Amino acid sequence: MSAKKPIVLLLENYVLAAIGELPTTDQAQTQALMRRAFGKAAGSNWQTRLREEFGVDESLDEQLRTIWSQAQKLAQEKEADLDPRDFAATVVEENFTEAAEMISAAAEAQAEAERD
Repeated sequence: MSAKKPIVLLLENYVLAAIGELPTTDQAQTQALMRRAFGKAAGSNWQTRLREEFGVDESLDEQLRTIWSQAQKLAQEKEADLDPRDFAATVVEENFTEAAEMISAAAEAQAEAERD
């Protein structure tokens, strides 16, 4: 079990889904994480909800696929392995860390309020 915050895991799974590398078996776990992170307001389409929370457009998916493709080509040229999970973790760390912290705190407060 990872010690990462649920929001970070959700973002990493978002990146993996966008690049076509999120295993089918992780879909249900991702839905459960969404409910835990955002409570009843999570909705059924977790990717849409996550984009809404972070204020990003659907075009992010295509951008992520482009970056993934470029990273794969570079890794191939260097005869290196490129793990999709490492790629996703790097993307999240470099682009969403601060926002993830803020949203994580807000989501925790919202989930707590719904429990009361």
